Amino acid sequence: MSYQALSDYANAAKYYQAAIERERSEPKVKHGEPFGYYGSMLIDMGKPQEAVRVLQEGVEMSPRSLIVNFELGRAFRDLNDYDQAEHFLLIAAKVAPNYAETYYLLERIYHREGRAKDADQEQRIFQSLNANPANLEFPITDR
Repeated sequence: MSYQALSDYANAAKYYQAAIERERSEPKVKHGEPFGYYGSMLIDMGKPQEAVRVLQEGVEMSPRSLIVNFELGRAFRDLNDYDQAEHFLLIAAKVAPNYAETYYLLERIYHREGRAKDADQEQRIFQSLNANPANLEFPITDR
């Protein structure tokens, strides 16, 4: 994550991929963070299709990971696949119901689809949760 913060994407990718390899080799419990953070970086770099591949593997390994489901929803939103985006964001909302940003993305999707009532509901939830700084950080959900 430090390399990513410095915009050194080549090194960030190298270390995210190494962390993903460690998760693949774990015999039991798998964690979604390496997949989620790498996928997030790929989305930010304008590579949502590549991010989808990484994040889908992350969901397979850790279906209860907020970051993997959230970022997969974000990637599908960027690809204008709103049904898939909604699907993964709703999972994210179930896994971590107090994470405010999920409701913001759902509101944006519903707004684009012309679902005003649903968009208004998600906006109210977002505004309520967003008032508490604790609801702005990704909680670890797959432990």
